[in-house]
Amino acid sequence: MKTFVVVGNQWERKVDIDESDFEKYGDMAMEAMTRVTESILNDEEEMMWGFILMAYEEGYKDDPDKTVACLCEVVFRNAGYHELAEQARKQARKMIEGQQ
Repeated sequence: MKTFVVVGNQWERKVDIDESDFEKYGDMAMEAMTRVTESILNDEEEMMWGFILMAYEEGYKDDPDKTVACLCEVVFRNAGYHELAEQARKQARKMIEGQQ
């Protein structure tokens, strides 16, 4: 088991991932982000999401080779929250278009 820390907008959560289920480190990080997202949404916690989530193996906080970032839209979709994924996509698009 590897413990991953998932970081969102002013919050973080830890989750254990069985590395024998995954061939790639990035897949483990994505699984960690997905599990934490599911847990938060299933518990109906109020959370500020932002645009990205990051995950890294515990003990490697500032190691760029051990840190994986992913758009919230992709994590929501992976967790089966397609409506939230679409909302996140639209919010990101608004932000990008507003900066041009």
